Amino acid sequence: MRKFFLVIVIIFGIMLLFFTVDHILVNNKQKPIFVIKTESYDDNSVRYTGLGYHVYHVKSITGLPGPFDYGYHLSFWFTDNIDEVRKKVAKDNLFGNNSILEMKTLVLIN
Repeated sequence: MRKFFLVIVIIFGIMLLFFTVDHILVNNKQKPIFVIKTESYDDNSVRYTGLGYHVYHVKSITGLPGPFDYGYHLSFWFTDNIDEVRKKVAKDNLFGNNSILEMKTLVLIN
């Protein structure tokens, strides 16, 4: 029983390590390393799958200027929907820090 518990802890620790490394890479706008490319979309966006999570590389969003690389975005398996990721990316780019609306306003003012 003790060996079984130790094996479970080691497996969980490895999964946590993989997730942490990929999360840090995604936050630094770099490609994650512990994932496998599992799906490509019509707009050249890509879904990568890791142990318990997905990483989406969003390359275009309807209604936003493009083609543009919107970077890597991490989500868990139970939130597996590219449309939800695109909505979040669009919202962040339109209303977040250094948003597209702010950049357009700066360009129009200058």
